[in-house]
Amino acid sequence: MKNTKKKVAIGLLLKNPSKFQLDETKKSIVVVIDPDHFRPYNGAPFVIKGAIGAVSDMIPAAQYDFGGEGIAFHDTGGKDGVGDYRPNDNVDVGDYTPRSVVGWTSDGEWLTYTVDVEESGEYELNSLIGAPGTNGRYTVFFDDEDITGELTPAQTPGSYGDQQPNRTTVQLTKRKTHHEVLYECRCLRCERMDFHKKEIKNNLQQ
Repeated sequence: MKNTKKKVAIGLLLKNPSKFQLDETKKSIVVVIDPDHFRPYNGAPFVIKGAIGAVSDMIPAAQYDFGGEGIAFHDTGGKDGVGDYRPNDNVDVGDYTPRSVVGWTSDGEWLTYTVDVEESGEYELNSLIGAPGTNGRYTVFFDDEDITGELTPAQTPGSYGDQQPNRTTVQLTKRKTHHEVLYECRCLRCERMDFHKKEIKNNLQQ
């Protein structure tokens, strides 16, 4: 269900007694459907695998959470790029099939993604980014904690469409509830993120 910025109300008349009736005279209920409530894009969190070598879910930049401006994303300008993908959001999505890339990013803009982390530990974060200039920056937050610091992506040899991998090591924590990853970037074109559990090497001499 796409974002509409509208709520749908459905009135129901209960003809048979049920546990939903407040009393014998109150036989109608109103169900309100809000398609813009905060939730993961695919209905379930992206899974970050906890086993060494396991393939975690790829997180396409354009598959940020539902929830609207100031909750699931923040965009400081109008809508650039394609207009048929999440048309009521001002997030700027590139003309790729499938829709995956977010571009035209500016200072202070961010996107959120709901994830589940299977195990606590050290992970490699790989961000696929197009940055032909030298002023691109990005930061990744995990449950409101800055886990990367401000990073400068590798300058790409081609245009913004020439996305290249950018790898950094981060610490993630397993928790019973879902985590929120917030991706803040500027002057970049972002295609995706993925996390892989790193193997701990023992450097002690025997």
